[in-house]
Amino acid sequence: MALKLAAPDAEIVVADGDDVQGALSRTRILGIGAHPDDLELMSWHAIASGGPHKSYSGVVVADGADSPRVDGDAAADREDMQRTRRDEQRRAARIGGYAACVLLGYPSAAIKHGCNADVVADLATVLAATRPDAVFTHSPCDFHDTHVAVAMHVIAAARSLPIDVRPRALYGCEVWGGLDWLAAPERVAFDVSEAVELGERLVAVFASQLRGKRYDQAALGRRRANAVFLEPRAADRHAATELALDLSSLLGEPAPDVHAFVMELVNRTRDAISTRIRRFDVGGVG
Repeated sequence: MALKLAAPDAEIVVADGDDVQGALSRTRILGIGAHPDDLELMSWHAIASGGPHKSYSGVVVADGADSPRVDGDAAADREDMQRTRRDEQRRAARIGGYAACVLLGYPSAAIKHGCNADVVADLATVLAATRPDAVFTHSPCDFHDTHVAVAMHVIAAARSLPIDVRPRALYGCEVWGGLDWLAAPERVAFDVSEAVELGERLVAVFASQLRGKRYDQAALGRRRANAVFLEPRAADRHAATELALDLSSLLGEPAPDVHAFVMELVNRTRDAISTRIRRFDVGGVG
């Protein structure tokens, strides 16, 4: 099956040599990340869950050409950097046993300056072809503009489909900025204790990024910290934990406003903090 994708250099990598139709049709879990390495930084649970059955596929929206250059990449132009990061993403797909990895190939600027109809259409095409049970993408609370823009395009793409074709579950994951500020009922905690070795191997592939920032150490450190600080009044249940925001209600009908949905989370967190401070205010302190 040939997917019609907008960018001329869009590519579908099928890691195990299967045909594209077979790879897409067996996808039950779909990751959608902004840049090469975002899938591997945010969703070890999704990748590990789908790997044994080749039921995980990934989508990378941006071409990665704008990433920082250090050491051997310092003189690389946009085409060189795009080629390097695409090669790294292909290797990660092989290591992770992805059914398919769809590289949409958009410049970051084409994603984060308003709604891009081509990006929405491409994502809707992939969603319709895979019909995943669950989608893992960026949290709309992320600090990175391109990440938030991708999350918003994912929501728009899913909403463009008939309701019976939309994913049943949509999760917004941590990359730039954690989700430990959310109250426990508003976040999902995934146990990735058994996925640490795989996650480390996946992140290690992206040498062009690790030369400038130790994403490998940070990715594992966040998961270790999440596990320890998950519950203050109980022993650790996990050795490593991923936190995600459950965005599934945004795909229902009538569809909630995304901004209102996120601001309600922020307001509830603010109110909880205010209540806690007032409860223990003994007066005259400070």
